[in-house]
Amino acid sequence: DDEFRLLGRGMSGGVNINHTSLENSRANVVDCLEQVFAGFPPPAHIDKLYVVFVGPVNILYEELKKFASVGEVLPLQESRAGLLAGTMHEEGILALAGTGSDIYYVRNEKELNSVVGGWGPILGDQGSGTWIGQKALRAVVAAIEGWGEPTLIRDLIRREWRLNKDNEMVRIIHRDVAPL
Repeated sequence: DDEFRLLGRGMSGGVNINHTSLENSRANVVDCLEQVFAGFPPPAHIDKLYVVFVGPVNILYEELKKFASVGEVLPLQESRAGLLAGTMHEEGILALAGTGSDIYYVRNEKELNSVVGGWGPILGDQGSGTWIGQKALRAVVAAIEGWGEPTLIRDLIRREWRLNKDNEMVRIIHRDVAPL
């Protein structure tokens, strides 16, 4: 609000249709919006909405209309939003490392260069959470098979995922949406 108080918060699954279905993307948007607007009597109103969305943004707009009216919508590229949020500057270098990884040089909205990254998990997103996770799991497999160094990660994974046998990782990694 005008006094910088957080009025709503939501968290859900992914929306990037490179990694999930359109139906799941929509369901995750709805789930998140329901959490955000849980404490508001409908209809809520948003004066200005800055949007950074790595998914089908039309789904966000369609579903948001069910919860709130919006005055002004300002779409931002992920790199520009990250630079503004982190530094309050409109020009600079931004390194992102989350599901994916990118390094950007941001000058203005019309001059944006991705210097490194952005290839996705199959082609290479070195430094991303996905890449780090894959390296960790491959180190565990190497330790199990005896051609790699022993690693504490093996015991941590067995405990966290409640594995009775190491090979139960295969089912979790290849079939389940998220290891629990």
